[in-house]
Amino acid sequence: MKKIIFLVSVLIIGIIVAGVILEIQTQNATRIFEKAKTLTDTQSIPSETQLFVEEKTIPKEIQISEKEERFRSFNSIQEIRSFINNYIVEVSKVPPIPRFSIKPAELEPLAPWYVPPSEPRPYRFTTNVEVGGMDDTDIVKTDGEYIYTISDDGVAIVKAYPVEDAKVISKINLGFTYDIYHSRVGGAFFFRYNIFLHVYNNKLIVIWKIDKHITILNTILVYDIEDKAQPKLEWNVTIPGIYVASKMIEENLYLIISPSILFDGEVKLPIIYEKSKEIKVQPSDVYYTPYVDFGFQFFLLIKLNVIKKSIEYKGFLLGHSNNIYLSLNNVYITQHIYTSRWLKNTLVLNIDQDYTIIHRINIKNGIRYEAVGKVAGLVLNQLSMNEYKGYFIIATASITSYPNYNIYILNMDLKVVGKKENIYISEKVLSAKFMEDKCYFILYGKYPLYVVDVSDIENPKMLGYLKIPARLISLHPINDTLVLGIIEEERGIGKISLFDIRYFYHPKEISSVTIGSIFRKIYSEAPYDSKAFLFDRSRKLLVLPSRMENYITLSGTGPTSWTSRYGSGWSILNWTISLYWQGVLVFEIEKGKIYLKGNVTNINYNKLIDGILNDRLFDKDSYYDGFTRRALIIGDFLYTISFSKIKINNIYTLEEIKEIEL
Repeated sequence: MKKIIFLVSVLIIGIIVAGVILEIQTQNATRIFEKAKTLTDTQSIPSETQLFVEEKTIPKEIQISEKEERFRSFNSIQEIRSFINNYIVEVSKVPPIPRFSIKPAELEPLAPWYVPPSEPRPYRFTTNVEVGGMDDTDIVKTDGEYIYTISDDGVAIVKAYPVEDAKVISKINLGFTYDIYHSRVGGAFFFRYNIFLHVYNNKLIVIWKIDKHITILNTILVYDIEDKAQPKLEWNVTIPGIYVASKMIEENLYLIISPSILFDGEVKLPIIYEKSKEIKVQPSDVYYTPYVDFGFQFFLLIKLNVIKKSIEYKGFLLGHSNNIYLSLNNVYITQHIYTSRWLKNTLVLNIDQDYTIIHRINIKNGIRYEAVGKVAGLVLNQLSMNEYKGYFIIATASITSYPNYNIYILNMDLKVVGKKENIYISEKVLSAKFMEDKCYFILYGKYPLYVVDVSDIENPKMLGYLKIPARLISLHPINDTLVLGIIEEERGIGKISLFDIRYFYHPKEISSVTIGSIFRKIYSEAPYDSKAFLFDRSRKLLVLPSRMENYITLSGTGPTSWTSRYGSGWSILNWTISLYWQGVLVFEIEKGKIYLKGNVTNINYNKLIDGILNDRLFDKDSYYDGFTRRALIIGDFLYTISFSKIKINNIYTLEEIKEIEL
């Protein structure tokens, strides 16, 4: 009897632990299924899917064909409600694969490929990338003559080149452009931006996220900036939901937004507001696949033509395990199909391994669903997909007693034309990074870099690995033989390394420079945000926004106060204020060696310290507004850009030339 009680107790504890793990892993996701169980099943699943669910019974064996894999659309709100009610299943064990995240940063590649500007002068580099007409969103844009940047309360248009004419031309006031979030662990903080920018010819496109507490609105403002001194608002569109990503492809802005569709137990599809007109998303506009998952999210793919002022859109009710990859001509959506070891009551009991379905949606001329395919294993994350020379390449993990990794190469019909399967890697794989015809598996451990050659489409092959202790590695190509790596060996301590990949069977670290120490730890956004990374290939200069702990520590007694946009406070007893050094670190590569050239900061520390010691006032706004968020190069000048100012320095000597208050 005691043995039975013991076994039952163990089972209950196991169920509780599994529930806690599931809650922790999904707490930051948009879970539209939270209230789904309160819905009544008033309508059957659409007739196309009766094969999969009938009176909530699970078939013993299913042969999955391409027809079942394809997206189909709903016919009514009742069908959407019924689908959510029937196709959510419990997780029996959490798959050890990164899940889809709606954080914008995670949709970006680890590092962009450098593309030379079309015009030779002024010689300019940007922190964001235009690849064949595709432009990523960012908080700073430049056309080589003007800089468009968010300031602390809106958007500033700045004449940047030539330097002697540099000044603010005009400002668009919108409100707070960023929020600061402080972590409870170690006092770390990060910025969340509320405004993103695109520029196309004489159009400035502002994506403005407005948090109304009850809902989040994304307002797209299109300004005519032919006259830079007087921007004219000519179009605005508002879409509710969480902003995921956007890209500008020629005159078309593509947005991915994730709105909630469950309100008080009822399904309500979102409304797109165009000036005073309402565009209601219809059930027939919503695509789905008849596969169970442990939760669903709703996404809108929206195409806005900023010249014709036209709108196209499609909705997708996607499983919680979906990933989205956007290329110049296509959107790829993946969905995991799980075996019964992950999901309870799975619909695919006969499948002995997990696999991933891939959907291709053509966005070159409209939004057209064109192809579907599948590969074995579960896709690692959004970074593990790439489109290269008319092929789609994807890295997956097959979880057996230990993970095996696979690379599949598919044509535009999403048929597998080449593959490398069962790559055994003993370390934990964080992601895969594609650089033209090479795939790098980025690992956590002492072998952080495996290289796979995919130049032979039909026969990809393993080349070698790099052995170096690392916590995190972010890769950035310099040329055909050199790769730059940003490595974090410990939290706040790392190095910038130069790797010779001439012989892929034996990649080597040929030079490095250490940054940070146990006493003064240094952090950079670059490994996490590709747009914070700036590399000037011709001059071989690397510019990294960074911050250093314990730069200046002030203490005293007696009354002192602090103020910020979030509130104010004061102290009458002993007080201590520790300030970061924040700015950019500039590294130079010369004769195969890398070294620290110098640094630039936009913060006036003398003024800040004087205010604290003499006026007993710590102005947090001026402190945080001075943090350099981006850097760019125009001509022979380095521009460091914060919310409060732009500083211009000579690129060769780093001597300060000019300062522009925003």
